[in-house]
Amino acid sequence: MGIWSFKEAADVLELAESSARRWVYSLESAGYQFGRIENRRKLTDEDMLALLRLKLLSQKMTLEEACSFVAEESVKEQPVAAVINEHNVELKEFEEELFKLETAIFWEGNKEPLVRLRQKWILLQN
Repeated sequence: MGIWSFKEAADVLELAESSARRWVYSLESAGYQFGRIENRRKLTDEDMLALLRLKLLSQKMTLEEACSFVAEESVKEQPVAAVINEHNVELKEFEEELFKLETAIFWEGNKEPLVRLRQKWILLQN
């Protein structure tokens, strides 16, 4: 099990360190339990998974609602690296589809390439 600093967590989540700290405090207020060593919070892989889930959910609901949801949800289903890797793969596929859009519209017309792009965008939003 890995231990993450707030700076490392912020870098992975593409957030400011102050935002990562605020999210941790918000999660704790919602009932999520973070481990502590010498009275300092230490972020584990499971905590990183919770923060990643919070980031995704906060795009669809308020931060408070997302914190409540994550605090109630079991976050030990997948290792954090697998979730981050899955998200990166989906993002890369979307970017590739977007890059090929102009050529695809020229050769295939505008309907099919736009449908594929829209489907990939929906996958990224979930």
